[in-house]
Amino acid sequence: DADKDEGSSDGNDIQKARKTAAENLVKQAKKMKTSSDKSHPPANVGDNVTIPIPDVDKGKGDLRNIIGVILQTNGEGFYKIGTEHGILQKLYCRHCFFKSELDVCTQKFLEVADVKQDTEISLRTAATRHSVGSG
Repeated sequence: DADKDEGSSDGNDIQKARKTAAENLVKQAKKMKTSSDKSHPPANVGDNVTIPIPDVDKGKGDLRNIIGVILQTNGEGFYKIGTEHGILQKLYCRHCFFKSELDVCTQKFLEVADVKQDTEISLRTAATRHSVGSG
């Protein structure tokens, strides 16, 4: 009977430890989100961003980035980006801007009106069209 009590005590300890761990994970997630929001301010419609071109999509002499402008945002933190050659098919998230996927520019190189609104293109196509070499 003593073994039974000891077993249920261990079970309770495990349940308490799991509950505490789950609560601490939630606290840590909130802390990380707050820190991230402070260091990564939201981008706005009309902001210029640089979009790195993957190495496989560019030649040695080609640009490392293309410049785009934020055309719209949705409520979930995703951005539609346009370039002078068309609108990029992929949506980009706010935090992607700071993970070497996109960077917000301090200067304006491109206006929303400069975007070819009737064409949707891939990043690879945009990179090829911005290419000074063979793409």
